[in-house]
Amino acid sequence: MRVLHVVPSLAPESGGPARSVPALCEALGNAGLDCTLYYFRQAGSHTTLPGGESSFLSRPYSPLSCTRQVPTLKFAAEFRRDVESASLAHLYSVWNPVVSLAALICRSADVPYIVSPRGMLQSGALERKSILKTVAHRLWEARTIAGASALHFLSEGEASESARIAGQVPSFVVPSGIDDYELTRGRDRSAFLRKYPSLRGRRYMAFVGRLHAVKRLDLQLQAMRILRDRLPDLSWVLIGPDEGEWNSLQAGARTLG
Repeated sequence: MRVLHVVPSLAPESGGPARSVPALCEALGNAGLDCTLYYFRQAGSHTTLPGGESSFLSRPYSPLSCTRQVPTLKFAAEFRRDVESASLAHLYSVWNPVVSLAALICRSADVPYIVSPRGMLQSGALERKSILKTVAHRLWEARTIAGASALHFLSEGEASESARIAGQVPSFVVPSGIDDYELTRGRDRSAFLRKYPSLRGRRYMAFVGRLHAVKRLDLQLQAMRILRDRLPDLSWVLIGPDEGEWNSLQAGARTLG
């Protein structure tokens, strides 16, 4: 089975898909699928691709000059050529010209595709640049969504909140997986505690992800306040996206208690 994956960016600062999509491709490749990952990269920028050999093929493309992610004719031609022999395409995000074009090519080639909106159909995302998104939805993005064989959501909450835009398109929920090895690789617990000695001998709760308002860190703080009475030694540690390094709020671990 040959699966083509299309993600707009693998820049570390771009968020979760930059890490979860390559990890998914690696897992699928190890399971015996023929996977190719297409992504766009600014000149000189870093990506989240693992070093060394990989179980999948990655194909970087430069965006149209003076743009961040507008696809070029080269991408359109090569993706059109490759999609002819594909069993399935998996597209990540919406409201993005890369994904819109890939979906159009899949429909014209009669190749099924799955769309993972990654939160882009939820109310918070729809409210940002809402006028532009309303226009885009009427002109082409409604066809991107309606033409999908299925929509992939990461949680029941995302699926429920996206229903207004998703309409009658079939959908399924599969959370992003976490490899135990990824949580421990290169992480020296003793070195971490030397860096943050205030955590020594304490419990700590980890948040894995980028610092952004959409992650509702305020709700996590409320949860910490609820837990404080039962677990007075509990600290909140943030594991950020920048090259896998440990980060924490205010240059350390935020301790409540």
